[in-house]
Amino acid sequence: MKLLTASRESSLTRKSSQLACISIIASFEPKMAPVQQLKSHLKKLQDSVEKELLLSYGVEKAMPVLENLQSLISHLDYTTHRKSVAIFVSAETSRVLYPDFEVEEKVVIGENFGIRDLMMCRKEDGRHLVLVLGATYSSIYLGDDGKLQKLCLNKAESIASFVNDVPERVGNFSDPSEREEVLQTKFLHHIDNSMAIILQAYRLPLFVIGGRRLGGHFMKITRNRQYIVSLIHGSYAEAPEHILQGLLQPYLENWKAIRQSYLSQELERARDARKLSWGLEAVSYAVTHKNSRLLLLEKNYCYSVDSDLFQEATEGCSKKKPFYIGDEADILIEKVLQYGGDVEFADEALLTSYDHIALIQYY
Repeated sequence: MKLLTASRESSLTRKSSQLACISIIASFEPKMAPVQQLKSHLKKLQDSVEKELLLSYGVEKAMPVLENLQSLISHLDYTTHRKSVAIFVSAETSRVLYPDFEVEEKVVIGENFGIRDLMMCRKEDGRHLVLVLGATYSSIYLGDDGKLQKLCLNKAESIASFVNDVPERVGNFSDPSEREEVLQTKFLHHIDNSMAIILQAYRLPLFVIGGRRLGGHFMKITRNRQYIVSLIHGSYAEAPEHILQGLLQPYLENWKAIRQSYLSQELERARDARKLSWGLEAVSYAVTHKNSRLLLLEKNYCYSVDSDLFQEATEGCSKKKPFYIGDEADILIEKVLQYGGDVEFADEALLTSYDHIALIQYY
């Protein structure tokens, strides 16, 4: 295998293969970058591929592939709101997908790059939400790349907004602590309702930071418990962001465990909402409804290529299955990405009860 530098951001891998084919994985966000800049970068990749393909396979084998590549690149969708592009090309195959996740750029010549390898190119999404609880004030942050960005709420963030909004009978209580308890509960319910709205927009792991008593109270009343991956005790309502980031760091260093815990909760939520399919046959059927939010499967689990579902999915596509498709699960990955969903590999233990593969629908 020979490794060549195609550009500053990417690598071009040349692999010996009887079938001349190309796989290109690249960032592609027309809404964030000038179209001409994207076209220029893709043209550089195309030129590098052309030289290497001609060198490796000769004109006769290379030209049909290069013609297909040129056609695909010239017809890319610059109106997409997704984040990357995956191009698979051979003499018989012309396929473009627009995954909605960031990727590390990669270009491979040869047929031993499959659609599961595309998932290996995705950048790790370490984003998370942080709810900081205080007795009279609370804040919500979006954490990303070592920084915390405060999210503004349309509703009150301070308990002071609820002082005049308590039941009349509470005003007659002789014990001020009873009034304080009612106010505190009302405020926490308000924060929890705000979190529910945010979690619909940002489906991310949630950390809750708060004093032992306040945090315990919140955990009893929250409707968003399944999103919470960790409750961190301490009074940090007035702490600056760098202090909060330092507090979170030990948890973020074990991000893989946090992510797997969150995916486990996602499965439970979807199952409770009856929006979960599992097992190869059920997932294959569900994918056809184009309502796929997240496909979870074990990385190294192999699925049959002899089943009726596999034969039906590949029938009429070409004289033989595309080079980037190895088994039935690969077809499901392709369809979920095509319909705008996401795909993640999960630990074996996480999917044991779900027959190795599960699909969460939008809800």
